[in-house]
Amino acid sequence: YITEEQPSLANQLKELGYETYGVHPYNASGWKRDEIYPLLGMQTNYFLRDFKNRFYVRDYVSDKTAYEKIIETYENKGDAPLFVFEVTMQNHGGYTDTYEDFTSDIYIEEFENDALNQYLSLIKVSDEALEELISYFTYVDEKTMIVFFGDHQPNDSVVRPILQYNEISTSQLTEAGTRYVVPYLIWANFDIDEGIEQDTDISFLSTHVLKAADMSTTAYQNFLLELEAVLKEENTSETAAQKAEEYRQMYEILQYYFM
Repeated sequence: YITEEQPSLANQLKELGYETYGVHPYNASGWKRDEIYPLLGMQTNYFLRDFKNRFYVRDYVSDKTAYEKIIETYENKGDAPLFVFEVTMQNHGGYTDTYEDFTSDIYIEEFENDALNQYLSLIKVSDEALEELISYFTYVDEKTMIVFFGDHQPNDSVVRPILQYNEISTSQLTEAGTRYVVPYLIWANFDIDEGIEQDTDISFLSTHVLKAADMSTTAYQNFLLELEAVLKEENTSETAAQKAEEYRQMYEILQYYFM
């Protein structure tokens, strides 16, 4: 659907003088990233071929290697502030194959599920890599913010044994919408408002990032904040439900307009 330049966080920050980078330690052709990233405002893009010193976990470039590319990019930047959008690959499914270079070191004995053990072991490796990234930027003088989020939950083969143990069906969670919820964190090496379990939709996340950084937001982003607030009140009354539906229709119109 993207055939021309689009409004985006990267384009917005580029207009404010940021150097903008798209980073993905996999093939440039995936989802046409080499064509799409420039339209989304990424001035420089690094793909698999640009990772010279690669450390693999299973068949994918590790999160540690991915984050080292961010640090390398930061250390080689000019005087302009830096925006980096990176999509990692280390934990891509599936989780049932065996690998010479990776052995699961987390086991849930009650389930005897290799996919779950592999997934949790990969998350542990990711956590260690994220710790290294945050530790590096903790001691950087320049104000820095790291936003870490997932695009979807693991597949059913990973989730099902935990649900069965708790006597919950996948369909129950899907109907409730909770099967689509993914965690995120916003970390900064300067003071920002603290909060936990402040669920949001990924559509609103970049606006919250700008707010946390005390940066200006566009009229569209201000609308998204209104929409989020309205949707949170949707189930409180019939009037609130009607208002939420009206905002959804406005949202559809605006999305169509931008596309």
